[in-house]
Amino acid sequence: MQAIGVHIIRNNPRANVLYVSSEMFTNELITSINEKKTRAFRNKYRKVDVLLIDDIQFLEGKEATQEEFFYTFETLYQGNKQIVITSDCPAAELKGIEERLRTRFSCNMTADIQKPDYETRVAILEARAKKDNVEITPLVYNTLCLIAEQVRDNVRDLEGAYTRVMAYAKMFNEEITPDIAKSILKDVIRINDHTFAPERIRSTVAKYYGISIADMDSKKRKAEITLPRMIAMYLLRNEADMSLSKIGKMFGNRHYSTVIHAVDKIEAEIEEDSELSDAIEAIRSQLGK
Repeated sequence: MQAIGVHIIRNNPRANVLYVSSEMFTNELITSINEKKTRAFRNKYRKVDVLLIDDIQFLEGKEATQEEFFYTFETLYQGNKQIVITSDCPAAELKGIEERLRTRFSCNMTADIQKPDYETRVAILEARAKKDNVEITPLVYNTLCLIAEQVRDNVRDLEGAYTRVMAYAKMFNEEITPDIAKSILKDVIRINDHTFAPERIRSTVAKYYGISIADMDSKKRKAEITLPRMIAMYLLRNEADMSLSKIGKMFGNRHYSTVIHAVDKIEAEIEEDSELSDAIEAIRSQLGK
């Protein structure tokens, strides 16, 4: 939400952009009613060019606030203004929100924001390090990769881990290394000494099945090639947390839909095929899982 607001202002400095949480909107409404300043309240929210309102689910069950927001929404929408709303669930699942609001939320563009993948987490940490004037040496980069590999749930935890490592290194004038990160973060996350580098996964799978990596990257469709290829894609997705497009590129620039098919197929068959399940566990064991 903050990034959207910053982007709009950079491209249109004259734009009147307002960010507010749903709780703040509710509290301001209550205050305006108590102080008989509802006109000022409405002018504030209905005369903006862009309204960014966070956590709309907070309005569930608050009929008076929903009524006010409905007319605010209508005024801005009819005036061709922009409204960006976030929620912790899809609009259809906002059970305590009036139908007329839910239908308006649903009929506009929606985006499902998922957890950042590995590449995005590394990019976030690199951007943070550059902002802090940290030189991205190979050791520093490997440290950022380690943090990105281990902290997957959300960006706040990711940046928190980064801050701890960097603060320690600065305080004790230590070089930033993966070993320092493991030491600092051991009480927060479980560090696995084995790394799951993409090429290591591919080579382990290829060796297990007695084929070459070149075979997996080829267009060959023989069963003895396609199965290891799909297993490698499955492991890269689940163990290395790589994006679908990145995995596809690793295997002869295949389309990401091919990777989806491979991952889904292995996930489905692993439940019923004990031989396949044992093979994957054996490969994980060789990787140190």
